[in-house]
Amino acid sequence: GDLASLQALYLWGNQLSGCVPAGLRGVTFNDLADLGLPFCKETAPSPDHCGTILPTDANIVLPGTETWGAGCYSQARPGSHARYYTFTLTRESEVTVTLESEDADAYLYLRRGEALSGTALRENDDHQGAGIAGSTDSRIRETLAAGTYTVEATTFGPGETGSFTLAVSSLIAACYRGPLPNDGAYLDQWYAGCKSETPAPGSGSGERLALYYPFTLTRESEVVITLESGDADTYLYLRRGEARSGTALHQNDDHEGSTSVSRIRETLAAGTYTVEATTYEAGETGSFTLSVSGLGGGGAPVATALAPLGSNLLWVAQYYGWGSGKTGSVWVYDPSGTFSLSEPPTPPGASLSGPINDLTHMVSGQIYWIKVAETQTASLGGDTQTFHAGLNLIIWP
Repeated sequence: GDLASLQALYLWGNQLSGCVPAGLRGVTFNDLADLGLPFCKETAPSPDHCGTILPTDANIVLPGTETWGAGCYSQARPGSHARYYTFTLTRESEVTVTLESEDADAYLYLRRGEALSGTALRENDDHQGAGIAGSTDSRIRETLAAGTYTVEATTFGPGETGSFTLAVSSLIAACYRGPLPNDGAYLDQWYAGCKSETPAPGSGSGERLALYYPFTLTRESEVVITLESGDADTYLYLRRGEARSGTALHQNDDHEGSTSVSRIRETLAAGTYTVEATTYEAGETGSFTLSVSGLGGGGAPVATALAPLGSNLLWVAQYYGWGSGKTGSVWVYDPSGTFSLSEPPTPPGASLSGPINDLTHMVSGQIYWIKVAETQTASLGGDTQTFHAGLNLIIWP
């Protein structure tokens, strides 16, 4: 039953056997530890209740609408509420998990697989990396092998409740930007940790920094890819599939003699391709803009796809290319005219600075923020979902 209103429970002196129901962990005042009985084994949380499956290799921020409450408890910290978040890495990556709350003293566990208990790979109480004295937020940064992992977001003390923000970022997602969603301009920057796997054609030794952008064409199309930078001598590769190395279908250094612009214009058959945005010389860094046309949108036209929300829809946005400490681009459909770059949640230290592009299609498997004025249940893309007033994070079905 619902134990949320139960504040105190004392059972010592009773003739008891068996195990103590796990749901009693959350009672604020109790003598359960004196009974000499184990807690009953808890069943794994369902994905829509205590547990959430995160997108593979993705950078993601779950904003302050995430909450601790009755029914979801930590098996490592008796009496503490918990939520569980499972993600899978396709290759080795540095992963940063940050848990922030203004309502409770946050505590993090990171475990291998889908384990809800047992020995943690890493755990953290108060993260002091930002130099903030008295911080009760938690952070784990660790290089992890390919595989599945589970984050437990819980509290230091028993009975604490409230809302929290969880951010998970991986270097895979930071270097391998995920599918290009639409035509448009992508503002980005090279940074340490994301490197080209192809030797530099320029002089000197060392490694080139690089970022990777896959895209998929549903039909033959003429695609134009332009890389521009005021900080470095640009270089472009285009490969078939999601390959980060190997023979390129096309490559370009200086477009029309300019060392700051590289461009590939080709008619491509339907299929998946990957753009590598890098530099001519090793050791160069800075910011750049990658512009792409000819992707053809794909998916469902945004106005048609979101029509069931009617006038309750304020805006829908897709953010692309940001990571910790980075800026990113945004695609927006804004029928209410209320969208602001200051609204979206971003990873710690990140920001959204544009450019702002027009969102034209909703594409299956991609992540969007939808803002509605009032709570509403609607069928979108064949799935019935409840949208709460304010921001809602969804993966389009």
